[in-house]
Amino acid sequence: RGRIDRWSVNIPRTVVMFQQGTSPVLHDGIPAKDGTGSVDEGILKADDRCGMDWELDRLYTETGAPYFAYPYADIWREHLIAHLLQIVTGKGLTIPVIGYWPDGVQCVATISHDSDLNIDETADTTLDVLKECGIHSTWCMIEPGYHSAVYERVKRDGHELAFHYNALDIQNGKWSEDEFDRQFEWLKQATGLHAVTSNKNHYTRYEGWGELFEWCEKNGIQADQTRGPSKKGNIGFLFGTCHPYFPIAWFDRHNRLYDVLEISFLTQDLDHVNLADSSVVIPFLEQTAKVEGAAHFLFHQVHIHQQPAVTDALRKVVAEAVKRGFQFWTSEQINNWERSRRGIRIDGIGEQGEIMASGTEGINGIIVYLPMPITEAGPNVVERFGVPCRKTVLNRSARNLSL
Repeated sequence: RGRIDRWSVNIPRTVVMFQQGTSPVLHDGIPAKDGTGSVDEGILKADDRCGMDWELDRLYTETGAPYFAYPYADIWREHLIAHLLQIVTGKGLTIPVIGYWPDGVQCVATISHDSDLNIDETADTTLDVLKECGIHSTWCMIEPGYHSAVYERVKRDGHELAFHYNALDIQNGKWSEDEFDRQFEWLKQATGLHAVTSNKNHYTRYEGWGELFEWCEKNGIQADQTRGPSKKGNIGFLFGTCHPYFPIAWFDRHNRLYDVLEISFLTQDLDHVNLADSSVVIPFLEQTAKVEGAAHFLFHQVHIHQQPAVTDALRKVVAEAVKRGFQFWTSEQINNWERSRRGIRIDGIGEQGEIMASGTEGINGIIVYLPMPITEAGPNVVERFGVPCRKTVLNRSARNLSL
């Protein structure tokens, strides 16, 4: 009485190879023929191993800016879930699904900054622009960092202080666990923080498969942002996803999930004189909204300070995102929500369709979709994953931004 459906594509493997690369990073990647993606510059980075094709997977904006257009991993994952739910409801059964974001939040946008040159004046300019835009962001700090007064203002203004590990050889950085530990200890002492949630590697420097995640785990870093583009021509959904995810280990670590949430980024410093222009903002936001993901944009403080066009691009990102219903969260907020969400368990469904769940204490606005075998009209009936679902909100609250 059972059923076996066989896919000709190994979807879990496909998702992993998009998100984490086709193999460990051991040598330079293959550059784009048009010169827009010279990843073979002798620096090992996250984008040296990528499942995308330079010719087949890029589109161009009206200004001619190339970008990887589709979050394939997210789309494959949704197709697999949709197929499962269609089979289940076809048999008169159901499987509850927890929503990606809390009630009232359609999609999330996040802005991060890398301090790099560590000029205090650039930090002050950036803080003023963020206050004007009305958002909070994540500040990834690289040694030797700012003066202490800057950190105090960053915290006072409600932003997140994070780590920016430097393993770039030409800057006397080093790819090693001991050096990661040393730099992280500097950050805690410099900022006065006992715990730091997030990291992003300088220049997206990367080697191997899961070493970085192991170092993060050891130091209590719960989220990473390293997986993103380093070149003008490989921006966009380079790793096939805009959803936060827990990466999987190689077979030598028994394919365990690392306890580090990866939040990849789409692009950096739009309208910078040497980088991509802001014509990609709307395509990025629209595609992220389709899969209910998180749109992550990187802006360096020094470029916000020195190039008015970059500052205006940041304003454009905020304005276009707000117009489309995005809410701006920090990396820490995304991490806290995703971990809370994954701790929720649906224990049962009552006779009237009420949801019985555990692990919900202190978590507001939890959306539960209950796929229905029979289509019925109603104010709480929505289509999700291609099937009609009854939408229930647990611990309903007007706002859920405290996470």
